[in-house]
This record gives sequence, C-alpha cells and structure tokens, in this order.
Amino acid sequence: MIVTNSDGQSFEFQMWEDVRADCKYPKEDNNNGFIHGCHPIDEHGQIIECNWFKSEEERNNFMENLHG
Repeated sequence: MIVTNSDGQSFEFQMWEDVRADCKYPKEDNNNGFIHGCHPIDEHGQIIECNWFKSEEERNNFMENLHG
C-alpha cells in the first residue's frame, strides 16, 4: 500500500509476513519482531530505503516525522 505523509513524502507500507511468504523464508522467521515496513519512495516510484518497526505506532511516527 502506498501512503503519503503531511509533507508530501510517499511511502510503501509492507507487512513482514508478505515478504516472508514471497521470499519463501521459514514460517518461524519473524524478522526479530520488526513486522511493519515503511519504505520512503522517490519521485520515480523507487524505494529509497527499507525500514522495519515492531509496532504500527512506531511506523506511523517514522512516516510523519520524515520530511522528503
């Protein structure tokens, strides 16, 4: 899912379980509890960096506090 913060920066939200399944990682792999992904996207639609958080609140705070 693509979302945009109040500063106009776009992000891709991702869940670890989807990455785990797509990459065929073992079911017990939980990314050390970092299951909420929030990846800034540049003006060309490319992911700039990958960021993982343990809670939705941490992810959302990161998104709102990062200024493109």
